[in-house]
Amino acid sequence: MLLHLDVDYSDFKNSSDCKLDGSAISLEFAPLTKGIKISNIPNGSSPDDIKFKFSNPKVGGGKVTDMMLDRNNGIANVYFEKPSGKNSFKDCYSVLLGFIACIAGVLSMFFVFILKTFTFSIVVSDLVKQEHTLKDAPLTVLPYYDDFEELQESTTKTAEYSGEYHIDPIVMYYIMTKQDIKKTFDFKTMRFDEDSSRLHYTKQFDDPKDAKGFENKLKDYLHSFLKEDVKIPKDVFEKVQKAIKDKSDEFEDDKVDFSFEGSRVILVGKRKDVVYKKQEVEAMIEKISEPAKLTSSELVIDDKDKFKFLNFIDYFNSIMTQYPGVQIHGME
Repeated sequence: MLLHLDVDYSDFKNSSDCKLDGSAISLEFAPLTKGIKISNIPNGSSPDDIKFKFSNPKVGGGKVTDMMLDRNNGIANVYFEKPSGKNSFKDCYSVLLGFIACIAGVLSMFFVFILKTFTFSIVVSDLVKQEHTLKDAPLTVLPYYDDFEELQESTTKTAEYSGEYHIDPIVMYYIMTKQDIKKTFDFKTMRFDEDSSRLHYTKQFDDPKDAKGFENKLKDYLHSFLKEDVKIPKDVFEKVQKAIKDKSDEFEDDKVDFSFEGSRVILVGKRKDVVYKKQEVEAMIEKISEPAKLTSSELVIDDKDKFKFLNFIDYFNSIMTQYPGVQIHGME
């Protein structure tokens, strides 16, 4: 069927006289819409943020007359000034949703088909044709029909998945500051509880079946990071600490963070990088400790009588160990 834009179709509205080879066609025209439905709105967004964005003519916006924001679900309905009806049919975004023609003589049954033509304002038309972001998050923008809310729900239905993962706070801090995990996985919400060492998150999926695959992907990603600690002997701690700090540029190039806690050095980063840097630190400790071991093993005794005395002391100690009841005066 061919619809001419310069023809007044008001006479055909709800008409039962439209027939094609015995099959009746019913036409229904939807009212003009002056609203849009926005989803995937990031947390922390205010009504003013949304109103300012969609009233901007540069993105095809217009004067906003009303809006409703659902902060919990990240959804908003925005309404603009009532559109003019003179050219509304020419400005329609979707002229035809479906048309089925029946060949004469093939079917004897009586068919009724509904043809719906949705028309809306130029502002709505311009907005839904473009891509929009808010705070670097992509938005979904669709025309909103109050009279056809069930259609809106079917086109924007998504599944929301909530999950959690146990991870060391030091590793999580590294991931959040160095890897930008929220943007990488496009979480709807993300929160890390340091008391329980758990990452809590929510994410929306067009297909609920995708949630399990996403969960495995996230676990593999988090497991690819590691924290290791290396104990440093106290007698060489300062030298080793200085040697590690002198190589801070190399650690940064290898994307491994280091910090000192007590007599230990903590290494955090990608698993393979941390394993490599740990081996490097252990070799550094061994090299610095070698001269100290040689010094501590040398004992020069020039006085022979003193040497004999030391031998006696060792002998008496062994007797007292072997016979706990024996007391030797002067060994207290």
